[in-house]
Amino acid sequence: MAEEMLSPPLAPPGDTSATFLDNQAEFAQITGRTPLDEGFRRDFIARHIRRIATLPSVPAAPRSSVMRALQSQLPEDWQGIDLDSLPTPGGVGYGMFYAPAFRSAFQEGTGIYWEVAAPAAPGGNVNTTLYLTATNRAALGVEALVGYNGASTPVFFVFDWALKTAGSDPWQRKLPLSTLGAYAKSETVNGQAIPVLPVMNMTYQTDPTTWINQVWFQNQAAGRWDLVYQFSYQATLAQQLSDESGTWGPIVETFQDQYQGTNEMGALKTTLAARSNGAWGNWLPLVPAQAQLTGASKGFTADYLDPNTSWLLHS
Repeated sequence: MAEEMLSPPLAPPGDTSATFLDNQAEFAQITGRTPLDEGFRRDFIARHIRRIATLPSVPAAPRSSVMRALQSQLPEDWQGIDLDSLPTPGGVGYGMFYAPAFRSAFQEGTGIYWEVAAPAAPGGNVNTTLYLTATNRAALGVEALVGYNGASTPVFFVFDWALKTAGSDPWQRKLPLSTLGAYAKSETVNGQAIPVLPVMNMTYQTDPTTWINQVWFQNQAAGRWDLVYQFSYQATLAQQLSDESGTWGPIVETFQDQYQGTNEMGALKTTLAARSNGAWGNWLPLVPAQAQLTGASKGFTADYLDPNTSWLLHS
């Protein structure tokens, strides 16, 4: 039986009269026609392995043996990956990592709204994977991101950490940016037109043991919000607060040592909200006390509009 579509539990920032449409079937059809680029898959696995291998809870051991032990715990279709061929993962050209107190400052739900400043092509010398990504703090939420892989077509992904943890296929949406014209808009920043994709990413309880993951796009043409993806699952709050995922806000994640000549990219209007003790709080901008800034690196220069909420990068 198809899962019942739920409206967002909190109206989008600045849009209290918004209307909503379940458009999952259309996005699923696009996903079915879009093969998963092996570069995206390989680099995502590399990042995942490295993140777990460097958690404080993992005992000290030679890196190669730790990674191989971790690989045995990954889903079956990831078992054949040659670890020695994986790229050095998880560099950050710029971005925000949630402070521990803010990361755990929800009990029943958390959400992030941000406008992904995503050019049609990364430009410059990008010859491997580059992610514009964010989480909403929930470890079993989704990672909704724009991925570049050299000159190949940029793709918006939904990677569901709840499905990954359950051993199922976590790659749930693969949407070429070229198919999302109804959802993109332009923001003028310092006199320059910047293409952005507004995204709302929610994780929240429907009862004490059931959580919902949702991703929404703002349909510019129709004046409404369209449901991109939804998944219901069983989990505890302790699982949602674990360290495996959910620790980063908007970041530009890199897989090269140096970048040169790239187009402007980044994040605009980052806001978060949380539900605790039976009530949702307001959408509020991400502030310095709530996140640790990783400054521009790897050849990138940051154009600071507001370091935590709205920023662009180029190299």
